[in-house]
Amino acid sequence: MDLVTIVFLIFSGFLSSTISGVTGLAGGVILFSLLTQKFSLEVVIPLHALCQVVANLNRLLVFRNEIDLKKFFFFSLATLP
Repeated sequence: MDLVTIVFLIFSGFLSSTISGVTGLAGGVILFSLLTQKFSLEVVIPLHALCQVVANLNRLLVFRNEIDLKKFFFFSLATLP
């Protein structure tokens, strides 16, 4: 991967994360649309999924002390069906 592509990925991730952090929504959509400008859909879909998983794991790590495990348990039970 060349330097321009790496800078593009970093800038796209930062921009979409900032917008998502400020507004609380649309970060993933913005990231997806930015990635489609540089890559084909065969690359964008797994790359977008990887970015979203990493972002959510990072958020989980940062706010791990704020998680109410009792509510998490009951919510998880409701998602089983």
